[in-house]
Amino acid sequence: GLIISIIALCIGIFSLLGAVVSERLGALRALIVGIWLMALGQILSGYVHNFPELLGCRIIEGIGYGIVIAPPAALTMQWFGEAEWPYINMVNFAFGYVGMTAVFRATPPLFAATGHSWKAVLFYYGVGSVAVAMLWTIFGRERNAELAEGGPATVSAAQGSALGEVARLRNILLVAAGLFGGMWVFQLYMAFLPAFFRSYRDMTLSQASLMTQVLPFSGMFAAIGGGIGTGMTGLRKPFT
Repeated sequence: GLIISIIALCIGIFSLLGAVVSERLGALRALIVGIWLMALGQILSGYVHNFPELLGCRIIEGIGYGIVIAPPAALTMQWFGEAEWPYINMVNFAFGYVGMTAVFRATPPLFAATGHSWKAVLFYYGVGSVAVAMLWTIFGRERNAELAEGGPATVSAAQGSALGEVARLRNILLVAAGLFGGMWVFQLYMAFLPAFFRSYRDMTLSQASLMTQVLPFSGMFAAIGGGIGTGMTGLRKPFT
């Protein structure tokens, strides 16, 4: 339970840090740092020998995940026009669910192919994360030259972080509460359903994984519907 939940705990704590890092370093640099941390935690998980070492690797992954959360929205606002934001966010969320569905589909055969070694599975997923991190490091670009040079970040540093001001907005707190509840339930099901199906329903690993992947697969259609609905109704400035 701790190994599973520590990721969500780190996300909750370090997503705030991610916003600050993005504000100081720029969205692209923060995204790259977060992906490399996730990759590092996964790669090291393939070499752990005891519980504390694995827990430490999971904390590294969670910190990286938390830092990664904030930059995509900022990059979307840089790269695309306001009318395109709902659809770009739709694509981002939909592919997140596609990725989770693919992981549940690929993990059982990968587990079997590696001689039933979870450390090997984590290592190979880490290799995939390293490939993604390298692509972003090499090809990632800020849209505006001044952002890449740290212009606005420098100004923001001089003026102080906007995090405190944003955190006091009532609408932001309401959205945060809603996201907390949704993520709580989603993480609960995603984390413990496979073990439940295996332990209490006597399913094979492949069957338990197949049943669990129904959740992210359904979420993909929900993300698409939400993006299209938001774009068609013109709800692009919900807090004005």
